[in-house]
Amino acid sequence: MLGFTSAIDNVGEGPLVIEGHRRGGSGDMVAVQVIRRADGSTVSFGPVGRLRYDDLTGHHHWHLRGFDRYTLLNAGGRRLDRPAQKAGFCLGDSYQTVPGAPGSAPRFLYSMCGFRHPGLRRLVEGLTPGFGDAYPPFIAGQAIDITGLPAGTYVLANRVNPAGALQEASSAGDVASVRFSLRWVHRGTQLRVTVIRHCPGSAAC
Repeated sequence: MLGFTSAIDNVGEGPLVIEGHRRGGSGDMVAVQVIRRADGSTVSFGPVGRLRYDDLTGHHHWHLRGFDRYTLLNAGGRRLDRPAQKAGFCLGDSYQTVPGAPGSAPRFLYSMCGFRHPGLRRLVEGLTPGFGDAYPPFIAGQAIDITGLPAGTYVLANRVNPAGALQEASSAGDVASVRFSLRWVHRGTQLRVTVIRHCPGSAAC
C-alpha cells in the first residue's frame, strides 16, 4: 500500500457548509451546500453528494462521499486502474492555514460529524475560511494498493470537488499533484519512494 497525506484548505471568503438530512433512521443522508448571502438569507444547492456513517476503527462518524478524489497516473499522464481506498471525508477545521494569523474562529469540529450517532437524521459539517482539513497516511483508507506495480516514475493527483457539484468562487485551486519515483529494494520486499516535485494547481505534475 502507498500511503500519503492530503490536505484541503478553505481559501475563500465564506465558509463551506454541508448539511445532511434524511427522513428515516437508516441509510445515507442527502447532502446539500448552504450559502449565506450578504443580506443574511441562505440558499441551498444540491444535492452535492451523500453522507454515510462509517463504522471503521477510530472513526464511527459520518463521511461526505466523493468530496475528494485521488488518482494514480504513469509518467506520461495516463490514468492507472488503482483506485484509492478512502471514499469519504469528515470535514472539520483541523488547522489554521496561516498559524497565528488574525481571522475568524474555527466553526466546524470533528464532533459535528456525529461521532457514535448512526441514528442521526441531520448534521452539519464544513470548513471555515482560513482553516483546513488534513488526512494522514493510511487513516481510514488513505492509501492506494500498488501490488505488482513496476518500478518507475508516477504521478499522484488530488482533486477536490471532482464532480463540480459544490459552488465555488474559483475552482483554480481544486487540484494538486506530486511526481515521485518508485523503487523496489531488498529483492522486491521493500518499497522506496522519492518525491521528485510538487505541483499545486496541476493534475499532471
